[in-house]
Amino acid sequence: MPDRDAEKKHITQVLNSNGYPTRMIKRNWQAPLAHRPASSLVMPRAMVVISYVRHVSESIRQILTPLEIRTCCRPHRTLRQTLVNLKDRIPLQQRAGVVYRIPCGTCPRVYVGQTCRMLNHRLKEHKRALTSGNLAQSAIAEHAAHESHVIDWKEPKVVERDVHSGHGTSGQRPPQ
Repeated sequence: MPDRDAEKKHITQVLNSNGYPTRMIKRNWQAPLAHRPASSLVMPRAMVVISYVRHVSESIRQILTPLEIRTCCRPHRTLRQTLVNLKDRIPLQQRAGVVYRIPCGTCPRVYVGQTCRMLNHRLKEHKRALTSGNLAQSAIAEHAAHESHVIDWKEPKVVERDVHSGHGTSGQRPPQ
């Protein structure tokens, strides 16, 4: 029995440190009633599942309970999502359908582009436009040529995946 009390105390401390309110922990420590009479069970009209947010989730539950709406909380990120990674990460240069940014190495301006193809192919086109002098193919090549600036080709960053990657074009946005 002392081991059980020590374990209960430890679990309570861990749950408190992770943002669970003490009142909720104590309420859930009570052993479930073996058999409740059917008359005491209230069937909810509906059930809602929300992400657990400290203090907010409890407030939502208090509001919905009188309306006979059952509230269940789930974590933002499950243990499975954290531990299980079934696919290998695709290297940055081999990603397709992305919005990307390339900084100018000389000034604070940044080129933002979008491509539905692999990023490394689009970067090669930008570089080729700069070396061949075909500046109409790339706004960043035009900036580098007209301003005599050096582009930092080693620092392209994927800003986000393009949700419309099937309809995307290689972005010709001027440096910002």
